[in-house]
Amino acid sequence: PGTAGAFNPEFSPDGRWIAFRSADGKLKKVALDGSGLTTLCAIDNGGSVGAGITWISDRELAFARGTYSEGRGLWRVSADGGEPVQFSKFDSTTGERLQLAPRAVNNGRLILYSSTVASNADLTIGVVETASGKSTVLAGLQGARAIGLVNGFLVYVRNDGALMAAPFDAKQLRAGAPIQVFDSVAVPSSAWDTPIALSANGSLLYQKGGITSQLVAVNADTTRVLLDTAQNYLHPRLSPDGRRIAVEVQGAAGADIWIWDLDDRTAQRLTRAGYNNRPEWTPDGREVLFTSSRVPGNALWMQPADGSGEARMVANDTNPIREGVVTPDGTSIVYRVDTPNNNRDIHRVGLTGGQAAVLVLGGINDDKEPRVSPDSRWLAYVSNESGREEVYVRALSGTGGRVPVSSGGGGEPLWSPDGRRLFYRAGTAVVAATIVTSPSLQVTGRVPLFNGPFATDVYHPNYDVAPDGQTFVMVRPVEDNRQVVLVVNWLQELRRRTGGRQ
Repeated sequence: PGTAGAFNPEFSPDGRWIAFRSADGKLKKVALDGSGLTTLCAIDNGGSVGAGITWISDRELAFARGTYSEGRGLWRVSADGGEPVQFSKFDSTTGERLQLAPRAVNNGRLILYSSTVASNADLTIGVVETASGKSTVLAGLQGARAIGLVNGFLVYVRNDGALMAAPFDAKQLRAGAPIQVFDSVAVPSSAWDTPIALSANGSLLYQKGGITSQLVAVNADTTRVLLDTAQNYLHPRLSPDGRRIAVEVQGAAGADIWIWDLDDRTAQRLTRAGYNNRPEWTPDGREVLFTSSRVPGNALWMQPADGSGEARMVANDTNPIREGVVTPDGTSIVYRVDTPNNNRDIHRVGLTGGQAAVLVLGGINDDKEPRVSPDSRWLAYVSNESGREEVYVRALSGTGGRVPVSSGGGGEPLWSPDGRRLFYRAGTAVVAATIVTSPSLQVTGRVPLFNGPFATDVYHPNYDVAPDGQTFVMVRPVEDNRQVVLVVNWLQELRRRTGGRQ
């Protein structure tokens, strides 16, 4: 009881307690028998999101939290609870902005962590002295997550899923040249949160494999595969003429935008390096808008769809921008930010430059997934203002009230090309709501169109509608080969590869 939706569980050194981040953003602990549930402090605070927990000792814990826009180090708090204190100091020689995924080693005297400057793409292993708070980024150890120290080796996982081991001097805080022990560790998009654990006796537990998917076209009668290649696809977007698809493809080392020509089934990679997400077409079909990690936090970038030019930044904010769309009239961008108050707000900024962004929706609610109607007059979005996520429509100008569209929960809104219907996801169903705007804005009906085992996303529409208004591009998982692997003798392989060095 009290642990539903928990993240980042960690055993105490004596094995009696489990610390975890709760669904409401608190650091809590609970005894193994389920008793003694205790809130220690808030982790998610002031826009900072929890990013790992470790026990320094049975009496004290450390955790990570922060955002790229503000930059945060590591915090410590008593195992009895209280006010947390930030204790680590950034390595000024590297420009690091965040310290993630802490792992206490050497009886709590040192904490290994994932250091980053701008995004998950540049993660490097670092170490902080618990007593002084001095941090050192270990040059040459590019990796997603540190796992621990064993037999004089610092063990970590690279972004590409390779398990690495580097000789480590715990006094001088220096690492030697790393070697690869094996590969195939599953690395998620939040690379620092790679699911892997090392026990005190050296046993290793990790996840391998992943999920691949297809892009399929679905209408009232048929489902057909659009692309022959199965990959980890996300957020497909059809070009205005329906002949190309911009889609995010996630891999071990990042995510990139690809453009697929549906006529000749050829693909072109549009972006390279880092995390590039959530593509959207401009109304003329010449450029693609997307979020990217190429600056601290996420900004919005635009690039010619044929790859003929470099990407240019078109929107930035003091808070991370997570998604955006170009209005159909081509004059502005509507985007969503994650705020310092742990909420999500929607803003609008002109594309001609020199204009300040204006707040469209903000406050105590989470407002996200903005979609602008074909006539650029109406804004569809998702909000939790009722206590449950629902789809709403209101005037983009901000005048008048809002009208609920979904009933019983909904998300991922998309307008039909003629603006007369608004599609949304409700569980496994795609629903069409009929929208009337004159003499007043109202919803006159809702019709479920189809159900299916298609991938969803609670932060951004993970499907699209074709120009005919009848066909949908869906992401269909085709293979889930995730496995949990326990390795009990991998230290023998490490000794073999290092010539028996202890």
